[in-house]
Formats: sequence, structure tokens, C-alpha cells
Amino acid sequence: MNNTYKNLFNLILLFIVFGTYIDSFGNNRYSNHDTVFVMSNQGFTDYVVIDCDSLSNETIFWKSIDWINKTYKNPNETIKSQVIGEYIILEGIAPSLCKMKVLGSSFSEDVRYRIEILFKNGRYKLDVVSLESYSRGSQYTPPGWYDMKIDEIRKYYYKANGQIQPRFKSYEVDIPKYFNELNQNLKGYILNSDNSKQNDW
Repeated sequence: MNNTYKNLFNLILLFIVFGTYIDSFGNNRYSNHDTVFVMSNQGFTDYVVIDCDSLSNETIFWKSIDWINKTYKNPNETIKSQVIGEYIILEGIAPSLCKMKVLGSSFSEDVRYRIEILFKNGRYKLDVVSLESYSRGSQYTPPGWYDMKIDEIRKYYYKANGQIQPRFKSYEVDIPKYFNELNQNLKGYILNSDNSKQNDW
């Protein structure tokens, strides 16, 4: 009888451990909020921090400037402010990033974003400071850029039960995806580009 109880206890313990492992694996995408952007009823990730293999702050800064020059059509207009080795503030536009369905009709809006990149201790911090969507206007509102209230995500985009409002459903995927891809592009350029090759000719 004792062996039966012992075997049953071991079996239960095995299920608990295995279940915990599966749960942690399934929720792995939520375990790195400091390195990826996520949008949920808890809000939008404040910022991400990326380690750059002990590169100096100035090296990361200049590689970031070079990346901006190669990524954006008008880099001089994109960069709003900068201090060498300390930070860059830039502004860009993501065409048709916001897709919505209202009363059976689908439409999209451009998004204007402001990003702050700070450099410290061989790392950079990428902070999406603000998002604005461009409305074509209606009988109730004039056309123009409107603040998307990213600091109040739950209030404006989610129901009381925590579910996202149907017309904003694509936001949860498309907005984080855009900024994660932008960040991965920047990170890849910083870590893989070799500025010294520019002088080797």
C-alpha cells in the first residue's frame, strides 16, 4: 500500500513539473519585456534595452546615426535632436500601420512616431515616446494627427473584461511587430556593420 501511494505521489509530482514547464514555454514570449515590445491590456512596453557587446557609447551612437541615414528617406528631418554618445531623438512615419474595421468597412491610417534612443554602459535603450495616427477627418472631426494615448492603452483600446475592442484587434500584433522589427534592424546594424571598411579602399 505504501508503494502505491508513493508511486501515485511521484506521478502527481511529475505532472506538476511537466505542466509548469509547458506553461513557462508557452508564455516565453512574455518573459522578455525588456528586449521586445508587447501590447496587451496591461499596456504597451515602455522601452527595450539592448546589449551591444561592450561597444563604447560613441560607437553605438555613430552606428545608430549611420543606420538612420540608410533607413530613412530624409534623415536630416528624421533626427530631431542628438547629443554625441548620449541620445538621439527621431521621428518617423509608418504607412498604413493602423488597420481598423468599422461597421463592416476596413481602412488604415498612417502612424507618426517619436523614438528616443539613449546610450549607456555599452547598451542602448529604445523608447517609443509617442504615437499619432493620421485621420482623414469626418463630419465630426477635422483631418490631422491625433495622439494614440499609448500611456493609456487599456482605457482606449480594451473592454472592461480585458479583451481588446474588435475594431482595434490588429493593433496588438501590428504595432509591436513594427517596432520589434525596427529595433532588430537597428541592433543588427550596430552589431554587424564594420565602419572601418569604409576607409579600406
